[in-house]
Amino acid sequence: MTASGIAGRNEIFLLETVVAGTTHCPGIEWVAQFMEVGWELAMLRDPANIHDGCAIALFAGDTRVGWIPRGDNPVLSRLMDAGKYLVCRVHGIEWVGGWLKVTVRVSMAE
Repeated sequence: MTASGIAGRNEIFLLETVVAGTTHCPGIEWVAQFMEVGWELAMLRDPANIHDGCAIALFAGDTRVGWIPRGDNPVLSRLMDAGKYLVCRVHGIEWVGGWLKVTVRVSMAE
């Protein structure tokens, strides 16, 4: 359920960013066929990630579509770890050569 679908919840815009690592996600080509602006992506914290303790993976259903970039994830990961509800929506989709450029907007629901 999206935050806007929960009675009495408002969303506070936090940031816009380009999803990192889309080229390393199996199944991204399949998901890209259906992805639309406005889609809500699930955000999953991965504090045990050996490359980045603040890692946040993004999923469309069961398919990982990438990560919040390392430079953008410290504050978001702290909010998630504190139990805040964050919403990530697709804002732009574009194939650039063999790279799927996905722009997302992250908001906090209260």
